[in-house]
Amino acid sequence: MNIVILGAGAVGGTLADTLNDHLHRITVVDENVTQLDRLQKLDGVRTVFGNAAEPHVLEQANVDEADIVVAVTGRDEINIVASQVARSVYETPKVIIRLRSQEYARIERYKSRYLDNLVVINPENEVRVQIERLLHYPRTFEVASLADNRVAFVGFRAIQNMLPCGMTVDAMLNWNPTSRARFVAAFRKFVPLDRGSEIQRKDEIYFCAPTEEVSAILNECLGSVKPERKVLIAGAGRIGTSLAKVLQTNHSVRIIEPDPEHAHFAADQLRDGIVYPGDATDAIKQRECEIADTDLFVAVTNDDEINVMSCLLAKQEGARQTIALLTQDPYVRLLNETNIDVALSPQRATSSSVLSLVHENNIRTAHRLRVGTCEVFETVVRGGAGENRVTGKKVNKVSLPQNASILAIVRDARVIEIDDNTVFQEEDLAIIYVAEAAMIQKVLRLFQLSAFSFN
Repeated sequence: MNIVILGAGAVGGTLADTLNDHLHRITVVDENVTQLDRLQKLDGVRTVFGNAAEPHVLEQANVDEADIVVAVTGRDEINIVASQVARSVYETPKVIIRLRSQEYARIERYKSRYLDNLVVINPENEVRVQIERLLHYPRTFEVASLADNRVAFVGFRAIQNMLPCGMTVDAMLNWNPTSRARFVAAFRKFVPLDRGSEIQRKDEIYFCAPTEEVSAILNECLGSVKPERKVLIAGAGRIGTSLAKVLQTNHSVRIIEPDPEHAHFAADQLRDGIVYPGDATDAIKQRECEIADTDLFVAVTNDDEINVMSCLLAKQEGARQTIALLTQDPYVRLLNETNIDVALSPQRATSSSVLSLVHENNIRTAHRLRVGTCEVFETVVRGGAGENRVTGKKVNKVSLPQNASILAIVRDARVIEIDDNTVFQEEDLAIIYVAEAAMIQKVLRLFQLSAFSFN
């Protein structure tokens, strides 16, 4: 697939890297030479210098040959103009646009006949949704929703004296705390553990299960966890304010914001909740906000250093869980050496959203793990027996690539149990994990309709 990415910043760069793993043809357009030079080091990525809103620059990027254009420059206005040019002049089949302004995000009032197929993504909304999911499952660091929220893919850190801590990875992969749960992988400092390794405290564990079973599994692995009701947010920007508005119904919400104008705006937006003017890295201010009695501290300012420092301080002062928003990947990796619980990346959140939109039609949802190139995705079994390589076959007889596994099957809107006698049926929804994104095409070929018979 030929994909043109407009914008080589944090989001565009992450997308180029991610989509390049899927063996797509990638072209990136930007006015920043330094950012383009960084991407030129990626094999298979072509770069074009220039303003993405100018037609002659889009011509150089061969937008006329593109299957998809992804507009993620730092300016909404450029993204809108470039998207309209792509649709109206070059008739690009699919256009994905990032809009940060909530006014522009309500795109209906700006739509024209050229933007009928426009797909809008908003990084701030993606981050807010992730934080809401993490609040729903305390002490997890990653939660993805699949199969129309029937299945969840969850990451947590192993704790001492609780399973799967002390098990080998091989034993964990064969452990089913519920009949439909599947443990998938274990990582230590972003490196996957081999099957013979013993799982230790703080290793990162991933599992997949029906959504209604997730809480019970987490209770078995983490013990009984107190619901997180008292939330303190550092930063009254777009993310902080919108998050507070959503949480205020069922949570006690407070915000710390140094800018008086932003603080007043946030206070006007909240029906319940308190906004404290001040510095989130100030211990006295955090104590004024009752940090020692806080279940969750969320730092979502536009400054990575403030987010890190305020989370470290909050943890020291007694906050039970901390989440830091980080735009720079090196910081995300460094957090493993700290006691900050979760690092969220807007560009990674956006890239996971775009993955589902970029993949071929037979992938409904895709989610890339925050470590490595591992992905979990869902695909539908199309065709009857003999029309593909899976229908009518037992699950354990399907020739998946190495380090790929079937985590769940949804049939007739229900997650079914999988055993050695489970047989794929037409229209089954399969949820699959791959350790390398390049494997996805090999997996999909098994599920694709073919002109040849496989009986």
